[in-house]
Amino acid sequence: MSSVEKGQVMTANRLRDGEVVFLTRAGVWNERIDEAVLALEPQATAALEQRAAEDVKATLGTGT
Repeated sequence: MSSVEKGQVMTANRLRDGEVVFLTRAGVWNERIDEAVLALEPQATAALEQRAAEDVKATLGTGT
């Protein structure tokens, strides 16, 4: 049986076209979910939320 990783990824919508984007390990937003950083622990989730909030303030995306 295969094991399934459970965690959270950060999503947003790109403002210019509404496309769903994912926060990557490199700290950039990308359309490919397979490049999204997976937060497995609450502290990692909080860090992703903080990064997304900073980008929203900078008008790089909207929503989480």
